Amino acid sequence: MKWLPRRQGSAPEEIGTDGVAAAAKVTLKQDLTGAEAAFMAKHAPGTFKITMISSSMGAMIWHPQVSAAVYPTPASLIEDLVPLQLAEVDRLAERGVRWIQLDSLAYNRVFDTTKEDNVRGGLSPEQLLDATVTVDAGLVGAIKRAHPEMTVGLHICRGNARSAYGGAGSYEAVAERLFSEVPVDRFLL
Repeated sequence: MKWLPRRQGSAPEEIGTDGVAAAAKVTLKQDLTGAEAAFMAKHAPGTFKITMISSSMGAMIWHPQVSAAVYPTPASLIEDLVPLQLAEVDRLAERGVRWIQLDSLAYNRVFDTTKEDNVRGGLSPEQLLDATVTVDAGLVGAIKRAHPEMTVGLHICRGNARSAYGGAGSYEAVAERLFSEVPVDRFLL
């Protein structure tokens, strides 16, 4: 990852995208969810949930001037993120995790088109919806096939970390596709 400078004098409107871009092939550097799972297994009185960002949000760390030499498009970066995420879920399942929440915030850019940023990766809202549903449906389907006992949830958030704003607008633009194509056990809106 390469850090990009934040705009001087401005507070971030959102969390997660400011300042980081993929400058090399993505790899697992640290097993953060494994550490969380080990802690929770030791301290939780019952079933617990592990939350992770969905690979469908890979465009958040794609920047044309930093990433294009390694990943010509955001989609090419996402293609490398998916198997890393599936391997991570496999490791979590081996540790006894039975509840995964995927945060997939790219849907905000489908129903809130007032912000132009790299999350959309040059795609129209309709193209972004197609791409995001395809990745999320593939991820969830693969998780459910490998680990049918695992509960999988999909979270779409308007933002609340450090009072950040994630987006506005109706879920109507994404609801039909999500409910009919992404085979999660829970939607967390």
